[in-house]
Amino acid sequence: MPQQGRRIMSPAESKSQPGEALSVFYEMGGLHVRRQVAPWCADAIWVEARVTGQQAGAKQADFTLHGDAVGEVPCTRFVPRDGGIHLARFRIDPPRRDCSFTVRFRGKALYSNPTVVPHLDRESFLGQVNVHFPTVYCQLHGETVSCARFVTSQTRNLVASCALVSEAGLAPLRELEPEVRLMFGEEAMIDRWPIRLSNAQATQTRAIISMVLDGIPKRAASWDVVWATGESRMAKFEVASYPLTAFIKSLRMGAPRYFHKSATGACSVLDGPVKLKRGELLGPVFAIQSNLQGIAGQLPVVIEAIPKTGEPVPIHVNTMTITDGVNLLAPGMLPCDEINQLIGFRLMYRKQVLQACPADPRPGVRISSEGGFEAPIGLGWTMESENQLRLLLDTLSSQNRAAES
Repeated sequence: MPQQGRRIMSPAESKSQPGEALSVFYEMGGLHVRRQVAPWCADAIWVEARVTGQQAGAKQADFTLHGDAVGEVPCTRFVPRDGGIHLARFRIDPPRRDCSFTVRFRGKALYSNPTVVPHLDRESFLGQVNVHFPTVYCQLHGETVSCARFVTSQTRNLVASCALVSEAGLAPLRELEPEVRLMFGEEAMIDRWPIRLSNAQATQTRAIISMVLDGIPKRAASWDVVWATGESRMAKFEVASYPLTAFIKSLRMGAPRYFHKSATGACSVLDGPVKLKRGELLGPVFAIQSNLQGIAGQLPVVIEAIPKTGEPVPIHVNTMTITDGVNLLAPGMLPCDEINQLIGFRLMYRKQVLQACPADPRPGVRISSEGGFEAPIGLGWTMESENQLRLLLDTLSSQNRAAES
């Protein structure tokens, strides 16, 4: 939060604009940060005047810098550039208050308006630092998924990510030793991880930061992921972990759908199975989600084809990542002669039937109670899930075309 009683500079104020009389940047730890401010922790302030052909025959000794906090300062460097242009540079100690500067050539001001450089103390700097999009991810097997809740036994590490924004540049943040903390309540700190800015990030005003939070506690609880410097908290993200049993109990199934491909190659999504003709394909689509808001977890599942005679046959094995959104799973499409040998499909987790659906459109066809024919609970098809369905159909269609060619 910005500190009260201190005006925070705008982006236009902190950056030298094209065509402005003087350019100002500060030096810190060997880095030059081109922002028109004087942070409390800067090693030096550089003021730079662009000298054109109007000052023909000019020498370094002809230029002086004048400021209400520094007096008169001789030119530190006189650097030639292409096109007959020179840069007159002045290095000064950081002023401890707002200061205005002018550059003079042989005693005469080069520009009519002075350049104002605001001083930033520690509190004012922190007041203009913003943390945007604080997000936490959980690292699962083969995936990193955005979440607010996760399954304790499945999560290897958490990843804390955000966008740091400082119109004064990010270099001063190094002095404040920023870190990510895992907190239990307001006072109990479980662990901390320092934020290390690269030189490229420190000289910019925006940076994406991602921290791997390893060694998180392996117990079900609620915590706060906090981005902080010392006693100042810049942002907070609440997370909670759940046991696998609670995750499984939270799962809800949607009404199954079907992918259909005609003999001419036209693909469509159906609400139920149809009687196939020669050359046509059909396959089920299962939809599953958790009713725990912000959850991310995984479930090893198997899709089985249930023949009219004999034992169910696995046709698709997958470790499925499940969130609180609609998550689709499709084994692909089977040809007409194979579909005609089936009464249906079922989605299995270990020995538990999550859902079953028929392969035959005739109303008289039923799957035994072992197949788990139950009405869908709490999961409806939305525009987002319909779009996912179309994308999945396009993927399967492309795979079929590639296999046929």
